[in-house]
Amino acid sequence: LDGRFDLLYSHEAQQRRLHELFPTLPAGDWLPFRYPPFVALAMTPLAALPYTASWIVFTLLSTAALLVAWRALAGQLPWMQGEWRHLSLLVLLGWPVTCETLLGGQSALFSLAILCGTTALAERRCYKSAGAVLALAAFKPNVMALFAFAYALRYPRLLWGLGPVGLTLIGASLATVGQSGCEDYLRLGAQLAALTWDVETDAHKGHGLATWLSPLA
Repeated sequence: LDGRFDLLYSHEAQQRRLHELFPTLPAGDWLPFRYPPFVALAMTPLAALPYTASWIVFTLLSTAALLVAWRALAGQLPWMQGEWRHLSLLVLLGWPVTCETLLGGQSALFSLAILCGTTALAERRCYKSAGAVLALAAFKPNVMALFAFAYALRYPRLLWGLGPVGLTLIGASLATVGQSGCEDYLRLGAQLAALTWDVETDAHKGHGLATWLSPLA
């Protein structure tokens, strides 16, 4: 929204920008920015780049997150070690979900890296580091909240790392949009939680990937 953090959770501004970017979408489609304010702050450098360059950088970061998750898994799962180590990476890279995530600019690989990284650090008894990584799960609370709660129950000492980083993220959010903006974010989350969502994935969500892969089915 051209650096206007005050419009971050404005329904009208989001709708206008959405249909500027995707003019073929039906007029009633709604794709709100449902992430916390600190995510918008982190994405500011990408927003300053041309769209193609921004997409390339984001894709590289997503690929790096996948590699982090793979290395963490490989260290925990015996069958992913030895001769299967590199084959498992190829399988992950060729997984259709990975392809759609990368091509569609989704954030799922960051979630995977956070979960796998937290598990690997906790198993090594690096509880503060594990908690610090787990705090980053706040970027997608609608998906990660239950995982974070379960980790905190299993490894209570994670709270020593989770607390300081969590407070830092709250401070970054307040500095970005202020108290009123944070309240708007919470209201949006409550509104979205009350809606009934269709589980069917539209073709445009995968930027045409589903249609392109259909002959292979």
